Amino acid sequence: MPMKLISVIAAGMLMVSFLPVVHSDTNITESIIAQVNEEMLEYYLASLVSFGVRYTGTDACYQAEEWIFEQFESMDLNVSYLEWETGGFRDRDVVATLPGDDDHVIIVGAHADTVETSPGADDNGSGVAAVLAVAEVLSRYEFMHTIQFIVYTGEEVGTYGSY
Repeated sequence: MPMKLISVIAAGMLMVSFLPVVHSDTNITESIIAQVNEEMLEYYLASLVSFGVRYTGTDACYQAEEWIFEQFESMDLNVSYLEWETGGFRDRDVVATLPGDDDHVIIVGAHADTVETSPGADDNGSGVAAVLAVAEVLSRYEFMHTIQFIVYTGEEVGTYGSY
């Protein structure tokens, strides 16, 4: 399971860059990293892949977006859709916000859409699983900077959802 290990390492490296507002424990970063585990990543990945092929604009893609929205909502994040239409495609991105104390915004993102022939576990379900896992853990803390967790669509059809 090298992709899952890579996701855990990437999530850990990402979390090291966030400093909580309150530093009551000198080992807070290690504590945050330790909360991301393989079971969490496997749950998010298996759940996302269960929607099947998530080609941009399809019912499966919309259903996956709704599930992702609900996951972020269950973490008490501020969640919204960012709808887009371009190049004959129409879809929406899911944006979840963890408000910070200043005007700086850090974006953590991955794309959820797939090519027409694959359920997209590696491209890029594993990335979405990492974003959800990081959001789940970081949502338990307060940070100086605002963090936006964005799950894009349209990447497989020309990165339209990433605009």
